[in-house]
Amino acid sequence: MVSRGSPEFSVVIPTLGTRNGALKRAVRSAQEQSQTRVEVLVVDDATPDDSVRVLALEAGVGYLRRRVNGGPSAARNEGARLASGRFIVFLDSDDELPESRPWVGTPWGVTVGRIYREGRLDMPASPLDLPSSLLRHKGGASLSSLVLCRELLLEEPFDVSLRAWEDWDLVYRLSLRRVPVTASEACFAIIHEDSPDRLSRSPSMQSSLSILYAKYHSQIRQDATAQAVWCRKLGQRHLLAGDRWSGRAWILKSLVRRPFSPRRWWMVISGRVPSAKR
Repeated sequence: MVSRGSPEFSVVIPTLGTRNGALKRAVRSAQEQSQTRVEVLVVDDATPDDSVRVLALEAGVGYLRRRVNGGPSAARNEGARLASGRFIVFLDSDDELPESRPWVGTPWGVTVGRIYREGRLDMPASPLDLPSSLLRHKGGASLSSLVLCRELLLEEPFDVSLRAWEDWDLVYRLSLRRVPVTASEACFAIIHEDSPDRLSRSPSMQSSLSILYAKYHSQIRQDATAQAVWCRKLGQRHLLAGDRWSGRAWILKSLVRRPFSPRRWWMVISGRVPSAKR
């Protein structure tokens, strides 16, 4: 329950292990915010050892340990439920917050800022409030760059059946509800993509995308462009997982809807994904 004396913002950091020092960096970046007082809560998703608990205690931040590993969705839901702030920032444990990050929130809505990634500052994801753009994967944003109203999160929690793409799922559901979205030109998060255990390398990327395709099939099939995009993504994920037959089948489905794509025909013939798409 949020009290009057509670911080306005809570930074929830779900993690499995300390990730070779990345978690310590994430926690420190949240603690060093000078613009406002924030609550920092580390959600330990059943790490086999005490490393996360020790780190959280030494840093003097809130700590919650889940008994069973439930994936990022379950960890984030638990963090949002126990957080004290009116607004929630979910910080991935391998990312960090920039110094003097502005702290602003949208009542019963979403605030999205820019992210610093691969040496450049990306623009805010302006299509966040357009369901059709999200459906075609033309919008979206890193979860670390969003500020979400806690009460809205309690009403629209993360889908625990998803161990990947759960951020896209949440934002898409919020966009369907037409929740207020405010875009900021300020940098909200620094995204690191060099972690060896990044989720992008996990089989969950394939299985969760299949779940989403079934979940939103009625919307996807009404948009030929969206269906081509989804079939291509499913094909790429199957190929990356080593399932060439299923991968080629999905790519062919995408080509039925958008046949003029030499890259996709190459994937069907070779059974591989171009390195730029990995």
